Amino acid sequence: MQLQASSTILAHISGFAGMYGFADCQEVEMFEELDAKGILLLIGSAALIICGLAYVMDVVMERVALADGELDEAEEAWMETCEETDDDVFCLAISFLCVLFIRYLICGRVQPYEPGMVGDVTQTQANTLLLFSFIFLLLVCLGTIVIIKYDTLLSSTSFDRRVTSNIQHLNSMIMAWCFLFWAEWQLYVWGWESTIIGGCLVVAVFLTVCSFAAVFALNRVEALFQNSKMASRALTSIELALGVLVGFSWERAFDVGFEEIEHTLSHRYHTGIPGELAVALISILLLIIVAPAWRWYILPKALQLEEKAKA
Repeated sequence: MQLQASSTILAHISGFAGMYGFADCQEVEMFEELDAKGILLLIGSAALIICGLAYVMDVVMERVALADGELDEAEEAWMETCEETDDDVFCLAISFLCVLFIRYLICGRVQPYEPGMVGDVTQTQANTLLLFSFIFLLLVCLGTIVIIKYDTLLSSTSFDRRVTSNIQHLNSMIMAWCFLFWAEWQLYVWGWESTIIGGCLVVAVFLTVCSFAAVFALNRVEALFQNSKMASRALTSIELALGVLVGFSWERAFDVGFEEIEHTLSHRYHTGIPGELAVALISILLLIIVAPAWRWYILPKALQLEEKAKA
């Protein structure tokens, strides 16, 4: 339980750090001058760096696990969990960069990913991004069918199984990011002129309702393929992508709120507390409230459902 909790939190921390870190590299002069080629180079560089770190980690884990001359069940579970953590980091970062590239192709220029920074987006461009969302949704569905049909072949080795899962997970994440940015584009195309945080909340509520409905539908489908671990993993990747979509949409609202608090404390009210420090303290307070609730109540139920599905 503790292993799963730690790996999930650290995977998302590392994944989001990788997302923002590599995305901000678009502003580096070398990448900026290359335009589309620069983004592609950035995607390739990020993939190589993350895969290289994952390979080093695999070697270290194997040596640690075999230090006593044998590989027991607990060590196998530890290695598998760490590999899944590496895969989550890879898919989070690379999928986000891929969507930045898609948005560049649609608009013809580098688009900022910050909330409210939409610019002069047209309805045609919003429709095009929605089309990309459905294209990747179709790829996810086709991937699920292929995995179910060729389960034995695609899971013949651990490497094949890992590559297959990552491709499916990557398509799921790209689909999720496309839907997120499309929802934001569409809102501003319709003439949203209120606050940025208000727009973030509208998008977050809309995507939350849609994602919950989709998860309920996926649970019904997953019940039909309980005997296939790969099929279950494929469908779970869609659910995970939708979960990240909901979480990221709300994170953007919190991000805007934190920026406003920092700006207000720094420029309007002179309380003697630096705005950056106040935001950091509020973030820690949120972590103290939310993390234990997730660890003690949500995660155990999720793992129980996974064990029940495997039984």
